[in-house]
Amino acid sequence: MSLWQNTKYKNNYHVFYNTKLRFLIFLFLGLFAFVSCERIANSVFSDKDDLEMGASIDKEIRSKPSQFQILNNLALQKYIQSIVNQLTKSPAIRKKQIYTYKVTIIDDDKTINAFCTPGGYIYVYTGLLKFLDNEASLAAVLAHEIAHAEKRHVRQRMLSAMGLQLVLSAILGGQSSVFQEMGLQIAGSLALLSNSRADELEADEWGFLYLQSSPYYQGAMSYFFQKIAKQEKSSKFNKTIESLLSTHPIPEERLRANTERIKKHKVKPPSPSNLLETRYKKELRKQLKRGSTIYGEPIEDRG
Repeated sequence: MSLWQNTKYKNNYHVFYNTKLRFLIFLFLGLFAFVSCERIANSVFSDKDDLEMGASIDKEIRSKPSQFQILNNLALQKYIQSIVNQLTKSPAIRKKQIYTYKVTIIDDDKTINAFCTPGGYIYVYTGLLKFLDNEASLAAVLAHEIAHAEKRHVRQRMLSAMGLQLVLSAILGGQSSVFQEMGLQIAGSLALLSNSRADELEADEWGFLYLQSSPYYQGAMSYFFQKIAKQEKSSKFNKTIESLLSTHPIPEERLRANTERIKKHKVKPPSPSNLLETRYKKELRKQLKRGSTIYGEPIEDRG
């Protein structure tokens, strides 16, 4: 009779395994009580885990064309990717050799938004492209999204939402199935991409830093905030920015903070050479369909 066929041995093994499992549960319940989600995310999940989760989310998004209609415009994608590539030259972006930082455009003029998954998959809505007035503002938004990935904000929110299940899956070797499940949930709803006040302020601060070594006006995020605040007060356009405000709250507080950063760091004033408004509008005219934007105005007439 083999050792494994010995009933006493099997019983002892199962007792040992169950005791070990209970110990792990007890241990991580203690961790959740005393350790922040950020520290748990950084200690339990690797950057490669983030990349795997991002790939799962990207796969799910591409499998739902009725919800996420991908714009197949290679020239426009290359243009926006070139802006990201300028930003990732910043020495402050430390995961660029691991994360993908790849741009995908979602063809939806009614949604003014952008988001970045764990692992650096960046999604930009055409509604956002038409909402912005210059290339520097788009660069500022992209820098902000990169900061969310670098600081692992989405991972931390997922950890808060799924808690012990996610941690134990990582410890016991079931990450892939959990990542796939999270990809399904995010592709079904962007609720898990909603950012906290602290996350937004941190991403703004780091995005500002990423712009420092770029050719763009470092304070360009203020143009975006000012425009959001203006449109938020107009009932006519509230629905067009509803998605944006649900995932990126409190623009007025963030505008004040950005204004203070500009003064503190003595940022050079905006100019045609660092705003690149003409080039931006030219690219949109060339690559997107001409005619009405979400405002009912031609793109070339916006100023």
